[in-house]
Amino acid sequence: MDVPPVLLALQFLAPWAGIIGAAISVPALLVLYFLKLRRRPMRVSSTLLWEQSVADLQVNAPFRMIRPSWLLLLQLLALACLLLALARPSIDRPMSGSRVILVLDASASMSARDTPPMDARLGANNITRFERAQDEARRILARLPDRTEVMLVALAARAQVVTPFTRDHQQARHALATIAPTDQPAGFDDALRMISAFARGSSGEEAADAPEPPRVILISDGSFPPPDPEEGRPPIGNAMLEYMRIGPDVSGENVGIVAIAVRRDYEDPALCRIFLRLQSTRAKRSAVGVSLLVNGVATDATSLNVPSIGEAGPGEATHRFELRNETGGVITIILAVDDALRADDQASVLLDAPRGPSIALVRADGTVTIGAGALETALETLDPARFDVLTAAQADARGLLGQSADAFSAYDLVVFDRVKPSALPPVASMSFGATIPVPGLGVMANPDAAPTPITFWMRAHPIMRYVTLSDIIVDHPMRLTVPSPDAMAQTPATVEELASGVDAPLIVLVERGGLRRVLVAFALDDTNWWRDLSFPTFIANAVAYLAPTASGIEGRSWRTADAPLLTWPGAKPNAQATLIGPDDWTLALHAGEDGHAAPGPLPRVGLYELRTDAGAGVIVPVNLLDPLESAVFVDDQVDIGARVASATDAAALAPREIWWWFILAALALTSLEWIVFARRMRI
Repeated sequence: MDVPPVLLALQFLAPWAGIIGAAISVPALLVLYFLKLRRRPMRVSSTLLWEQSVADLQVNAPFRMIRPSWLLLLQLLALACLLLALARPSIDRPMSGSRVILVLDASASMSARDTPPMDARLGANNITRFERAQDEARRILARLPDRTEVMLVALAARAQVVTPFTRDHQQARHALATIAPTDQPAGFDDALRMISAFARGSSGEEAADAPEPPRVILISDGSFPPPDPEEGRPPIGNAMLEYMRIGPDVSGENVGIVAIAVRRDYEDPALCRIFLRLQSTRAKRSAVGVSLLVNGVATDATSLNVPSIGEAGPGEATHRFELRNETGGVITIILAVDDALRADDQASVLLDAPRGPSIALVRADGTVTIGAGALETALETLDPARFDVLTAAQADARGLLGQSADAFSAYDLVVFDRVKPSALPPVASMSFGATIPVPGLGVMANPDAAPTPITFWMRAHPIMRYVTLSDIIVDHPMRLTVPSPDAMAQTPATVEELASGVDAPLIVLVERGGLRRVLVAFALDDTNWWRDLSFPTFIANAVAYLAPTASGIEGRSWRTADAPLLTWPGAKPNAQATLIGPDDWTLALHAGEDGHAAPGPLPRVGLYELRTDAGAGVIVPVNLLDPLESAVFVDDQVDIGARVASATDAAALAPREIWWWFILAALALTSLEWIVFARRMRI
């Protein structure tokens, strides 16, 4: 039977304290009334006036029956009130709503250990924000009426439905215990889109029997990225969102690594430079020990003075390590610091041994043009470890125009000169006068186009560094189209314009699934660029940027927000492997048609190992590297687009303690007992 919403339920937060107190105090009070008064013997001349005393002396028992007494009744009532107050009585009102969505924040900042437990006993240690959020979610589930449908959502890099709408609250409680905290950033917009999907059809314009808008309870510290300035937050329809703030009143103090990069020197590849940036939200300047490890062995250490947080934001400090390394390995930075969050106290990067990249140049069948010869010369000057020049027919016979993982396994980069592959290559690529099969991305001939100069290029981009295009003319620029936002949503990819003519882009960078690709919307024979000194510079920059890990120039790692595209030696379509991570975390992987596996964002910071039946191990370093999560801020407001949800502290929704009511009642009863006793003594 459901409890009416208006009915206040009385409960005790510390019942055993009251029970133990009653077991000690109530018998002690009753003993005072059970014991008989034992009088001292006295000699008297006559007992005529002492008949009552004689009657008492005739009974030699130490106890007597309790006689009815107002004093005893008042004393028992006062003692009962004190004992009930000791048991911490509280009143609670069952929560309303026929459908409730509990959104539990499991992002990195929720692992900060700076929050008192719900039952903050004297000397109790702080717990993580996530542990407190789980406790609050359990309490909310206990307060929901049996008829209420509840959905449980875990929020990390992506929002995941743990339990769909169900009236089985016991099942929801079991599912709540299975949610684990992550080191991922909070994908709040993804959660709002999920809420919007369940809120559709609940407006007044729909049918009369449409379900009412769900009541959404967000249990979080509110550490979310700001909304996009152009698109804003995804709308949530008529859903009612309540924000329960978790965390201390003052944001926690933390020092963490927010950026790391490892790069070899071009002139001396054995020389490695490690750049790192630290962030601090501490109130005072801190001296932090920083250790450098190579394959788990400490090789260098220093101490950095990190500024305190200020009005401009968290304090920052940078440092650079240098070491000589010719074999590669795992470079790890560890901070010796005791702070709120552990996930950002270390960061790792995998550095390959230095070597030249393996490049395949695929050019159109027929006579070798001047531009094609200039491209071949520019690639040869990079001293690649392997360099194959193939015609389109030869490349097709080897499978380099399809998705054969075996065909591409020997190359780090494929350069297409006026050749369009039939399938997306599973390695980095660069195309001149052609395109690649990405939905919405196209390069079409435009014979009516007038010669155009290159009017704009991104000078600060690594590919365009030291490249000057002011004197470059394109005789027959092609029409380059980029994917629409809808097409990019279906096929996740980012398109960045590197150079453009008068009215259209000419060079773009496409990144999809962790692979980079450069598209040039003209053939080299249609421009004077190949004669310019900037052309070999562009080729060298592009090769280093597209395949940095192949040459061992740059270290590689992933963040917990990334969705890495993984491969392993000899990977074929549908090949199987196992990804093993920290705390014995495992995931079975299956390679796709391109020989890659996509496990999605990985949950924890640390080193993952990709194992196959052959035992070959591929190390996958995963880091947090998120300034917002490392700041461990606690926000009192959450921007949900149409409005701002103000925080409701967890204590405001907790049962309201009323022990002081019973203390007042005990004082009143004690006063009444004193009055009755005084009147009896006067009589």
